[in-house]
Amino acid sequence: MNDNPASEFEDWLIEGPAGKWPEPWEGKELSVEQKAIVERNAKLLLGKRGHWDNKVERFIRHIIGAEFRVPDEVKRWKRIASHARTYCIRFDGFDFGKNADRTIDLRGYTFPCSVSFIDTVFADNEVNFSEASFRGGDVSFDRMRATGGNIAFENAQFANGDVFFDSAEFEDCDICFDFAHFDCGALIFQNAKFVTELLGFDSTNFFDSRVVFGGASFTSPSEEFSRINFCNSTFGKQEIDFRTASFEHCWLNFSGVKLDTGGMAFTPLNLISTEVDFTDLSCLGNFVVSGSFPRNTSFRRLSVGGSAIFHQCEFEKIPDFRDAKFERPPEVAGMQVPLPAMERHGIISLAANDDDVAKYRKLKAMAIAASDHERDGYFFAREMAAKRGIEKTDRFELAIDSIYAVLSFYGQSIKRPICGFGISLFGFSLVYSFILLSALPLGNSPSFAFYYSLRNTFPFVNTLFRFAPEPTDENYKSWFQAALDRVYEQSPAAYEIIDFVAFFQQLIGIVLLFLLLLGLRNKFKMQ
Repeated sequence: MNDNPASEFEDWLIEGPAGKWPEPWEGKELSVEQKAIVERNAKLLLGKRGHWDNKVERFIRHIIGAEFRVPDEVKRWKRIASHARTYCIRFDGFDFGKNADRTIDLRGYTFPCSVSFIDTVFADNEVNFSEASFRGGDVSFDRMRATGGNIAFENAQFANGDVFFDSAEFEDCDICFDFAHFDCGALIFQNAKFVTELLGFDSTNFFDSRVVFGGASFTSPSEEFSRINFCNSTFGKQEIDFRTASFEHCWLNFSGVKLDTGGMAFTPLNLISTEVDFTDLSCLGNFVVSGSFPRNTSFRRLSVGGSAIFHQCEFEKIPDFRDAKFERPPEVAGMQVPLPAMERHGIISLAANDDDVAKYRKLKAMAIAASDHERDGYFFAREMAAKRGIEKTDRFELAIDSIYAVLSFYGQSIKRPICGFGISLFGFSLVYSFILLSALPLGNSPSFAFYYSLRNTFPFVNTLFRFAPEPTDENYKSWFQAALDRVYEQSPAAYEIIDFVAFFQQLIGIVLLFLLLLGLRNKFKMQ
């Protein structure tokens, strides 16, 4: 290998005549010599296509000699990358936007060693890296800034190194990686910022690359949803990581994605006005999802071979897990889903959407498979509500269902029956007071009515009190018994009415007691 500083490849040497280049995290300014190298590299890149191709060919011949024509392209590029470790083509800090020609056409270009676009600027440029080959080492677009124009990496190939877009900024431009190949160690978009209407990774093959979007933010520059597409993409044995990413006004599409054993961690920090589609996603590894989902979220025909974890997910729209398959019981502890949308029909509310029943039924089945009794009851109650007007149409059945829902939320509530006892106690007290105004002095009526209501509110409690016998000696009578006798003496009709009302109050008490015991059973998982 010829490392003579006078050679034509000295501008590409990592430890060349310009000295050590600053690392991306150091934030140091380039030296005068380094800036000059960047200018020469950019001039070559933006010049005639033939000049670049000829130099690349001479470079490859220079570093691997007779092995230049190894027929197996994959092996040849691995050999090239191993020999080119001491080289890196630098465009650090170059402002491509200052060129008069706003179209930068690098379609099919080959970058034979590591390449650095750190801190580069593409302002209003249409940049085309389609079918470009980055297979000679690491590729860094750290902190690059693209505004106004679109950037295409369609069918580009990345291999034999890592690819970095750390803290890159894409503003008001579309980015396309459709059909690209990332046979690299890692693809890092850590803390990248996307203000775009389209970020496309359709049918992209990530092989066994580790893919990280941790801390990245995605927003739309307009009223239209930002489309972030991974449709039909393939991932390998490394995890795809969306931890602490943020999405606002986006449509995030993972439909048809195939994940090998690496799995996915989709645990964004924020999902604001964002729809997420995991339809037909297949994952052999672990599938971890958490966060607050404000719009439609589809998991239809999802297939997970590892652990499926939806712990503490909050959905403002009912998630669709219909036909999803799990090799292991999914974890749904703490999952929050809304009540079904209802429409008013007179005094009765009916479910508005036909398919809500099947959605809740699938969620309930997932909870049962995981032996999560609490979530089972939680989803059961919502399924019952979703059946109103869909599977339940009889008026009498709907009336009973309404009472069941109001008094105990389908057996899942303890508070509602207790509140029912309180309403019964004080409500019937007022009823008795009104009836007895003509039979008892005003001062005694409220206290008697409350006590009488108390004895009839709770089933079987009345048997603990003694109503009879009625001795002839007034000193042996309780104040309540004396008041009751007085009601009968002064107004037999009022006595008959309160006795009849008490019968209904006791029936209500029996129902409330049953619902309270049912709620306790469901709450504490008693059999």
